[in-house]
Amino acid sequence: MDPQELIGHLARLAALDLAPEARARLATDLPDILAYVARLSEVDTAGMATEDAAAEPCRLRADVASPSLPREAFLPDPPRSGEGFVTVAAWRDLEAG
Repeated sequence: MDPQELIGHLARLAALDLAPEARARLATDLPDILAYVARLSEVDTAGMATEDAAAEPCRLRADVASPSLPREAFLPDPPRSGEGFVTVAAWRDLEAG
C-alpha cells in the first residue's frame, strides 16, 4: 500500500484531520515506525511478567447496599432545591446570561 494511502486510511480510522504538512511528515517517518514495530515483535517476552488485568481476580468490594449519608452532610445549602432534589440552571439558561 502506498504510504500516503495508508496514512489516509489510518487517519480515517482514528477520525483525524491531518494537515498536508503532517501527512508529509508521517509519510517520511512511516518506514521507521513500521521497522521499529517489527523489531518489537521480535523481542522474546517468554517468562516476562505481564500486567494483564483480566488475569487478576477482581479486587473490588462486594456490591452491598448500605445506608446513604444524609443530604445535609455533603450538601448543606444547595442554591436551589425542590422536592428533595438540587436544581441547577440548564446550559441554555447559562448561555443566555
